[in-house]
Amino acid sequence: MFQKDYLMRQIMEFSKGLARILGRQKSGEVVETGQELDEIYQSSLGLGRDTVLQMSDQQLLILFGGEEAIESDKCIMLAELFYTELQLLHTAKDDPLRNELRLRALRYYLLAVHGTDMWDDTEFRQHFEEVRDSLSLSNIPISLLEYLVTYYERVGDQANKAQVMEEISRRT
Repeated sequence: MFQKDYLMRQIMEFSKGLARILGRQKSGEVVETGQELDEIYQSSLGLGRDTVLQMSDQQLLILFGGEEAIESDKCIMLAELFYTELQLLHTAKDDPLRNELRLRALRYYLLAVHGTDMWDDTEFRQHFEEVRDSLSLSNIPISLLEYLVTYYERVGDQANKAQVMEEISRRT
């Protein structure tokens, strides 16, 4: 219980830092935003912003112990960092980079959900739902669709679970 509270406090502080960055970006402080975001990457993950963005999800997962062993707090942090990067982009909605960031954020949100219940009633869930709703099922890899089925089972959403399972069946 103590460890869960500590992790939640740590993640909430991390989240406040990201919220400050989004606020500054909206007010036009782009240079400071980039520097502060790099500091958050460094302090939360031990890697610089450019390094994380250049690494594939497979490389990140290996670095943090693999898909089955990665800690939920790291998943939430990665998901929130990719979500923030998505919010900072000033490109067209169909830009391939936007879609890549959406998929990366979705992957880590789903991995976090898979491993914990500590974010059910937080803004992380709202961000997850925003990212999930911005993607068409046909654009989501099957491996993520399978995690999405697990999520819908967990929250008791049978209608969406059926849609995702139908999409998986259609592709296999």
